[in-house]
Parts: sequence; C-alpha cells; structure tokens
Amino acid sequence: MKQKKSQILVIDDNAVNRLALKHFLLQEGYEPILTASGAEGIEVAFKGQIDLILLDVMMPDMNGFEVLRRLQADSQAKHIPVIFVSALAEDKDILKGLRLGARDYVSKPINPELFKLRIRNVLELVQANQSLQRTINDLTKEINLRTEVEINLRASRQQLQQFALLDALTQIPNRRQLDESLKRNLADMHRKQEPLSFLMCDIDYFKNYNDTYGHKAGDECLTQVARALVQATNRPSDLVARFGGEEFTLLLPSTTLEGALHVARNIQKNLHRIGIAHLGTLVQGQQTLTISIGIYNLIPQDNSNISEIIERADLALYHAKNKGRNCVALCDPQGYCHVENFNY
Repeated sequence: MKQKKSQILVIDDNAVNRLALKHFLLQEGYEPILTASGAEGIEVAFKGQIDLILLDVMMPDMNGFEVLRRLQADSQAKHIPVIFVSALAEDKDILKGLRLGARDYVSKPINPELFKLRIRNVLELVQANQSLQRTINDLTKEINLRTEVEINLRASRQQLQQFALLDALTQIPNRRQLDESLKRNLADMHRKQEPLSFLMCDIDYFKNYNDTYGHKAGDECLTQVARALVQATNRPSDLVARFGGEEFTLLLPSTTLEGALHVARNIQKNLHRIGIAHLGTLVQGQQTLTISIGIYNLIPQDNSNISEIIERADLALYHAKNKGRNCVALCDPQGYCHVENFNY
C-alpha cells in the first residue's frame, strides 16, 4: 500500500518564495499546498488535512504572528505544527514565534540540508505524538470496555446471588437466606440483649390439597400463603422465608412474645380473609385452607444457637398439629409447649 504523502501548507505573500518552497518540498517527497496570504492560509488550514505549515512572518494583510494566534484559537487547527520561515532573524522575533506556539523558526536565507532535517524532525515528532495519542485512545477504549464488562459482571453476580437467596416458586427468601439472617440476628440480639421471635408455619393437610386440586394449584396455593405471611409483618427487619415444602418461617428480631402472637394472629386473619378452598382438609369444621404455627421467643444468651431456635419452634409446631391443627402453640426455654387460643 502506497504511503500517503505529508501535506505541507505554505503561507507566503512572495511568489518567488512560494515557488522555491514548492520545488524543495516536491523534491523531498511532500505534497505542497500554496497560499498567498494569511487569510487564505487560515481558510485552507481550517478545511484541509494539513500535516505542517510553513509560515512567513512579514505579510501585508496579516502578519505571521497573527495567523498563528488565530490558528491556535481553533480547536482543530491548533494541533497543526507550524514552522516560521522568515527573514526576521533577531532573537526577539524568534522568541516571539516560539512563545506563540511555533514548533521551529527558520531564518532566511535557508540552508536546504538543515531545513530538510528540521521539517523531518517536526513531522516525525508529530507522527510520534499522533501514534501515542492513538495508543492512549485505544487503551482508554479498552479500559472503558473492560470497566463496562466488569460492571455488568458485578451486576450479574449480584443478581445471581440474589436469585440464590430466593425461593424460585414464591420469590421470598429461601432456607439459605434464613440461615444467614438467623446467624446475624442471633448475634445482634445477644449483643443488644433484645428478644428474638421465631415462627414455624405448616399448611394443614397440604398433601390432601395437592391430591384434590393438583400440583399446579398447589404451587399457586403456596404463593398465596407466602404473600399472606409477608402481609402479616410490617417491618423491613422481619424476614419471611420458605423453609421447605409447605413449611414457612418468620424471623422477627427485637420482637417480644406478645409481638410474635400479634403477627401469628395476622397470619390467621389473612388466610381466613383469603378463604382458599380446601375440601380435602381434615381440620374440624373447616373447608378452607388453614395453617399451624409454632412460636419460640428468647433473649439470646452465650449458649443460644440456631439449632436450638429452629428445634424449639418446630417442637411448638408439632404440638399445634397434635392439638388439631389450625392453631398457634408456644414453646418455652425448658421445652414445654401449650396452645394459644384466640379468635380471628
């Protein structure tokens, strides 16, 4: 592939100088573009893909210093390197040109070999800067892409972690999240010496429900019960979880026994209000779905543990089921259970 020639803009009001620079640039393999005034040169610089500008200082309409000022004021043209080519060779003129932003200052008459090297050095430096900028841009794009990928991966991980803590059917916390919350709240309540209440719930004769209405209806029933349990609580700290099968649990931190009984009453009221038909139930006097609840309440001590909490609540639930179901039973720290009767 043929390499593109560097385009060099010449801005000089002297026709002889322009012609001499044109031949010189062509001989060196560049593509010269000639303009006879500062205004014309600025217009070309603003429009074209110019690689370098050779700029005279003394011009009638606009001197080279003013041309450079206007180029520097443009967001695109200011990146075009400029070499002053002028008969003004005093130090003050050279310093002025360089301070305005010129890359070099060549005094007339021109030494061809020296001029050739100066042009080559400026172009090579510009090309190196352009190459470096392209590399920086590529790296920036790659960093941004990797950052975006990392953000997406992090979001996906968080979503997966969230899914891993939810029951797929009811979309409430599962046993894993329950265990984590129990561990955290047990330690927190022990530190604060505040009461912790734990409720174990079991749908009465759920196997009969599935046999009577089918498993699809059974899944919908579980979802409705989960919703009723969630509606029975009113604090963000309360946790309703599916324990497994037709069993659900409620973890109520900073909750007294009286508060736990209040939540249990709400559960019974909610299910009574919903009135899910259950013609397969064996609960006396009932034709709608009912639930049995076991409650364990404690102020955690040094020897309190998660297994104890679950076992005592389960023991209370077992007692409720033995007493005819559709009731709430309590278990005390010594393992004694009794049914709490109330109307809903």
